[in-house]
Amino acid sequence: MSTSPYSASQHRKLTAQPDATATAQTATEGKVDTPCSAYLEMAEYWETIEAVRGGTASMRKNGKSFLPEEPFEKAAAYDRRKNRSTFTPWYTRLVRGLVGMVLRKPVTALDVSEQVKAHLDNINLLGDDLSAFAHEVFESAIDHGYTGIFVDYPRASGGELLSEQVQRGDRPYWIHYSAPEVIGFRYEIVGNRRIFTQVRILHKDIEPSGDFGERTVERVKVYELDAGQVRWREFTKLKQEFEETDKGFISLPFIPFVFLFTNKKKQLVIQPPMLEVAYLNVNHYQKSSDLDHALHIAAQPKLVLYGYDTQQGDVNVGVDEALVFENAQGRAEWIAPPPTAFSSLENRIDKIEGQMAVLGLSTLVGQKAVGESAEAKKLDRVQGDSIMAVIAQGLQDAFDLCLEYHAAYLGEAPGTCQVNRDFDVAELDSGAIGAFSNLHSKGQISLETLLGLLKKGEIFDDEFSIEDELARLEAEFQKQSVPPVVDPAAMG
Repeated sequence: MSTSPYSASQHRKLTAQPDATATAQTATEGKVDTPCSAYLEMAEYWETIEAVRGGTASMRKNGKSFLPEEPFEKAAAYDRRKNRSTFTPWYTRLVRGLVGMVLRKPVTALDVSEQVKAHLDNINLLGDDLSAFAHEVFESAIDHGYTGIFVDYPRASGGELLSEQVQRGDRPYWIHYSAPEVIGFRYEIVGNRRIFTQVRILHKDIEPSGDFGERTVERVKVYELDAGQVRWREFTKLKQEFEETDKGFISLPFIPFVFLFTNKKKQLVIQPPMLEVAYLNVNHYQKSSDLDHALHIAAQPKLVLYGYDTQQGDVNVGVDEALVFENAQGRAEWIAPPPTAFSSLENRIDKIEGQMAVLGLSTLVGQKAVGESAEAKKLDRVQGDSIMAVIAQGLQDAFDLCLEYHAAYLGEAPGTCQVNRDFDVAELDSGAIGAFSNLHSKGQISLETLLGLLKKGEIFDDEFSIEDELARLEAEFQKQSVPPVVDPAAMG
């Protein structure tokens, strides 16, 4: 029962980025690191996403790709303009808002054994529980359109019994691979399920080198399904080529790999859901750079001399300098753009920010127009819930399949998980709480309904149980209703 030749705790994984050399290869070359056609089509999208994710440092590093050089602009002047430009992370903020809205409540596992439940507290052997792991994979899926999860098991020695592995503490764990790391895959559709026949994963590991150094090692892991048996092979980049360095089999009759999608049709070749926001964020960066550069120039007015004889020599300009004109009609003036010169550019930047808020599903962060009609609010709410429900359902389906694979390693019945679907937080203030309590005191709503309203309004935490609270109240009522026992001897 083996998959990885190294455990998660023995290496640090670097997220693989699209390689321009690799993506230029054609699929007919058949090299182990040659990306598949879906990867090649998506790589252009990911390049923009990764640059935007990297913030100001990434934008400056990419230079002219996202901040074009102006005609006749000298290299030194361009570098000064670029190094003064800063990037506002609108895209990252909006994505995290979406993730936080969907995963504001913990992901819970249902109908799983106590053994699996214990595993979920450290699902990736890196200290992340199921909810923390969900944040990581969900954010990556939004960035790239989809992401991958592999349910792995530590490598076992030959002839070792399952009981011996369990005693040593071996157990299944989940590995998240972002879309740029999954460079190739083949599958068949059986019923409504995607059955993978081959998966190729490119990853970079940081490993110790010598007493104190480190080195980055590129590897491609290949999983292949053949006649109900899964073989894995590992290729390591030695010098310029990948060479096979290890191989083996896993005990499952299928490749335990799962895709998490962020679109209804579950297509791989489709632009990421927030790509247009990323494009607008790049536009915002360019316009902000233009404005900052213009303000920098405008902050240094130009001195203009009228009737100055150039034979008088050069002019020193400064607050402690004086000008002498031999021409009595000569004069000097400072010129600068009027204060309203930049208003159109400022308005354009504001408009881009508004477009990003709308495309970033502004309903998720509670941005509403003040004069919005009730019907418009209802439609926005339905649309927002529809989008989030699709994404939440995709996450739940992916985790259900991961739990199934996890249980298959252990020979147990699979469980399921539950992802939050209540995206509308019914915030209750003191007035609303008082009104609901008054309805209960008048007998117009039951105590159970009152507690339910308070829980939905998040007055109570997720651990609060209405049934348990009602049982405690009933027990206290029964205790208070029992008359005290009177000792006859004491009365005498």
